[in-house]
Amino acid sequence: MHATRILSLMLLGMTLATGARAGEDTPIAQIEALQQGLLQVDREHRGASDAERFQLLEVLIRKTHDLPHMARLTLARRWANLNEAQQGEFIDLFSQLSIATYAERFRDLDGERFELRGERELRGDRREVRASLVSPGGSSVDFIYILHQHESKGWQIINVLADGVSELSLQRADYQRILARGSFDDLASFLRSRSDLVN
Repeated sequence: MHATRILSLMLLGMTLATGARAGEDTPIAQIEALQQGLLQVDREHRGASDAERFQLLEVLIRKTHDLPHMARLTLARRWANLNEAQQGEFIDLFSQLSIATYAERFRDLDGERFELRGERELRGDRREVRASLVSPGGSSVDFIYILHQHESKGWQIINVLADGVSELSLQRADYQRILARGSFDDLASFLRSRSDLVN
């Protein structure tokens, strides 16, 4: 990809990440920034390649999600069994897959819109934000976003439930099963293959 094209995509990604309620650090503002960014990329870059969509969304997803924390949650107690190099590699692979999944799932939308449903406090200084992706025909997908306050980055998503199903729980089950039967290299290979599938 041409260097000028890469730079323009990176700058647009940074703009998306500071979109909704710029300068405001609240759970609602983070969810609005995520949702508006997803819709904007789909609306304005219909012909973009998978690699371009990944670049457009990378800054946005990394800003609104605590991907390293989410990666650790998926491995639970097995996280401590990895050495430092493996932990770093797992975070990188998990992050790449998470961004690629957003790029693949939120494309070619047909008039859908997000609607915020409300926010409430949870235990442990966490927040829950509810929203729906509503189609022109009236059907919807209901989302529950769980956020915590990162010590330096403010409110960030640590789990997403779609129609009551937790993506993090599904990933945890898959990853734990692989590690129980095999090795970290097996898990790393699985994550790379999943990234290839969504790309």
